[in-house]
This record gives sequence, C-alpha cells and structure tokens, in this order.
Amino acid sequence: METKTRNYGIDLLRLISMLMVVILHVLGQGGILDYGSSISIKGEFFWALEILCYGAVDIFAIISGYVGIKSRHRYSSLIYLCIQLMFYSTIITATEVVVSLVNGQALSLGTVLLHLFPSVKNCWYFSAYFCLFFFMPILNEIVNKLSRNILRIAGAFVFFVFVCWTQISDVVSALRDGYSLLWLAVLYVLGAYMAKYHLFENWSIKKCIFGYFAFSAISVLSRSSVYAATTMVFGDAKRINLLVSYTSPTVLLASICLVCACTKLNVGTRSAKVISFLSPMAFGVYLIHCHPYLYNMLKDAFSWVVSIPIVLGVLAVIGFALMIFIACLFADWLRLLFFNLVKIKSLSQWIEKISKTFFKKILKIFKITFDE
Repeated sequence: METKTRNYGIDLLRLISMLMVVILHVLGQGGILDYGSSISIKGEFFWALEILCYGAVDIFAIISGYVGIKSRHRYSSLIYLCIQLMFYSTIITATEVVVSLVNGQALSLGTVLLHLFPSVKNCWYFSAYFCLFFFMPILNEIVNKLSRNILRIAGAFVFFVFVCWTQISDVVSALRDGYSLLWLAVLYVLGAYMAKYHLFENWSIKKCIFGYFAFSAISVLSRSSVYAATTMVFGDAKRINLLVSYTSPTVLLASICLVCACTKLNVGTRSAKVISFLSPMAFGVYLIHCHPYLYNMLKDAFSWVVSIPIVLGVLAVIGFALMIFIACLFADWLRLLFFNLVKIKSLSQWIEKISKTFFKKILKIFKITFDE
C-alpha cells in the first residue's frame, strides 16, 4: 500500500513494535519467563518488561488500519509479501536440511513442508493478515460510510464484549486470545477510525506516554496480585495472567496511547530518511526470526539471564533483542537489494494484472461486474 501523506512517527512505531516482538520472544521462547515457580522481584521485573512490550502485535495491526484507510489497496503488495515469505522460508529451510545432513540427523518430509510453508502453523500473524487483506476494502467502506456516532456505539459494544467480557468468559471463542483474523480486523477498524477522526487529538505526547505506562502498570499489578493470591491459596502460582493478553483492555489501551504518541512526533529530515529506509524492512524481521528453524534455536537460549543481577538481566534481554533485530534488518536489506535487482515489485504488479484479468473473465461468465 502507498500512503498519500507519510507519517514518520508511525513508521518509527512500526520499527519499535517489531523490536518489542523480538523482546517478547527473547523473554518467552528464550526461557526467561519460566524462571522459578515462586514470587521474586527479579521475575516480576522480567514480567514487567514483557507486559510493556505485549501490545506490539496490537500496535502493528492498528498501524495497518491507520495507514490502510488512507491508501490505495494494491493486491501486488500482498503478492510481494508472499514472495518475500517464500524467499526466506526456502533459504532457511534449505539451510536447515543441509545442516541436518551434515550432522547426520534426519528431517521428516512433514517437517520440511511445514518449514517451507511456515504460515500454515508458525507464522500465525502472516496467515491472519493474508486473510484480512481481502477484507480491508470492506472495512474501509464501513469506516468511511458509517457515521462517527454509530462507529462509537459499535466500538463501545466491541470493547465491552470482545475486550472486557472475554477476560472472564470465553464469550467470543473466535478471538483465541487475539491470535486470530477477527481480532486483527477489530484492530484494523480501530486504526482506521483513529486515522480518520484523530483519536486523542488534544492529548500531548507526554500525556499519551503516561497513559501507556499507566495502563501497562495496571496489567503488571493485576498479574502480580493474582500470582501472589494463587500462591497463597494453592501453595503454587497458577498461570492466570489476568489482563495479560492481546485482547486485554489495559494492553489495548496502552497500545492506543503509544500509537497516538507516535502520530504526534515531529520527525526531523535526517531522522525521516533513516526511518523511511528501515521501516519497509520491519516485517522482514518477523518473517526471518519466526521461521521454525531459527525460532526453535531461541528455545531456552537465554534462561541463564535469570542468574545475573536484575539490571544486567534487563539490559541483556534488550541487548540480545537488538542484536537479533539488527541482524534481521541487515538480512532484509540484502533481500531488498536482490528483489530490486530482479524486479520482484514489477513481477508482483504483473501477477496482479494477470490475476485481475482472469477473475474478470470468470465473473463475466456469471454476469458479475466490479469497480476498480
């Protein structure tokens, strides 16, 4: 998609949110959050960092709507993204096969196929986004055609049922704690609404940042309180992370505050050039490090961090996440150079054109027409 007016604060947030995703994976997949079964200051610090980053997925989806409502819907961009995914999955899976052969290990055909097509099982966000892409024009029409008052009423209903009520009851099972197409669609509409009506327009950046930390703090305190209570009652802490999910009201509100703060940023010319250069590579970071072969390498790889002092531990988490983030950005930059060399963007546009011609002929048979 191409935006008519570029907000470099949003581009910066796209990079920040992807770094937050990497931090989440270092903490979770890296084994740090599994530290101990009893309450400890060190463990709570790591969970506080986890919760501060938990809105990353919500933010990324909100950005899609914020940008999408003002953009021309190009299917070639989705085709380009699919080619990008296949590029990485092919190279990384081929590397995995070679390494396995050298080490005398056998890979099943099923494993190879799942790693060649990671969107089937592992890259859930890509799968959900792929489906969402075809609904974006409809969602844009909803936001553009409905009155602001009706959207507010619908938003209040969705917030109460989809966000608040689901914290205590599985009333909307299709949400799957936010790992779903339905939740991404809700966030897309929210982002589109924010772009059209400038949500929290009168809030200063400081107020938005304060809101982000305040709502995150509520999530932290909520989880810690439940953790302590279940330890006292059952003698062992149960995994009841209240208000710690993508659909949590406090996580969502914290995400909204951070988006609002970044939309108000006044980015200088030099910084804008750097941000605009790096921003298109943000999703590549996700596609690379979330490939099953590389993601499995993270399994308990950072569990040793819990044995060092708290401050050093937090710095280590951020430092390793930055290393992974920068390495993936560099890899995607090389991929971008290659794609530009072989004109993948032009190929994507050609495939879009051919596909539209084909579907027009099919629809013509059934006497169905559609506007461009």
